[in-house]
Amino acid sequence: MDKVERIRDDIASLQDAIVNDSLSNALELQQRIDEQLRSLNANEVSANESELAAMFDQLGSIMAQAESKRTNVKRDLSNFTANQSKLRAYDIPR
Repeated sequence: MDKVERIRDDIASLQDAIVNDSLSNALELQQRIDEQLRSLNANEVSANESELAAMFDQLGSIMAQAESKRTNVKRDLSNFTANQSKLRAYDIPR
């Protein structure tokens, strides 16, 4: 399997990890994809230019999706913390 095919497979795995909320696995995959892309030489890039451009676009949309999930988790955690503070203030048992 050549490098570009491995990158394509890792991108599919990254998409699945984000959809399944496995964000730690997604981070590892993102780092591996970054390393793989940086290891491509000029000949490999020029031979697979259109495919790599499509991968770049796909990675952009995946990263936007991951950022959206991160924002949602951050908001939910903030709401949870605020609710816990309110419960403590009114001494409501949990």
